[in-house]
Amino acid sequence: MEKSVLISDEVNYAWNFLNYPIHTITAKPKEESPKSCAILLIHGFGASTDHWRFNIPVLSQKYEVHAIDLLGFGKSPKPTDVQYSSHLWKDQVATYVKEVIKKPTFIVGNSLGGYASLAASAELKELSAGVVLLNAAGMFSEEKVSNKSLLQRSLKTFFETFFTRECFSSKNYI
Repeated sequence: MEKSVLISDEVNYAWNFLNYPIHTITAKPKEESPKSCAILLIHGFGASTDHWRFNIPVLSQKYEVHAIDLLGFGKSPKPTDVQYSSHLWKDQVATYVKEVIKKPTFIVGNSLGGYASLAASAELKELSAGVVLLNAAGMFSEEKVSNKSLLQRSLKTFFETFFTRECFSSKNYI
């Protein structure tokens, strides 16, 4: 199989997030359709862009392909003054699509990258062409707390709204 791109060991820090240089890989086909979507590959916990080293050459034969090392992973910096969370990585993925790719993008995420991909895609709206989840991680502990509060508020609203109406009063069930 002919490769459309060679993945080099060189580090590319062409894009910054929160003033930190982020390692990225970009590969494009020899002939690209102006209407084609891009693909952004997001690694999982403890991984890096190297996770996609066999996928990038194949995918880039037909599509513009990007891969980034999330802040704190791979060849990207591991700053100590940053609060690492799913919100951070969601923002990083969404910002990369908005600032660098600038067109509808399929976001492919593995593990932790799956959760970040799904959350970023929801924020991107028309810039999201779709999401592919591979062994996607579930909610992080901070989301579980906020979702529980949301669930509690939703149930309270539901019961206040529906069970205080006459149609649900006990006399209608007799």
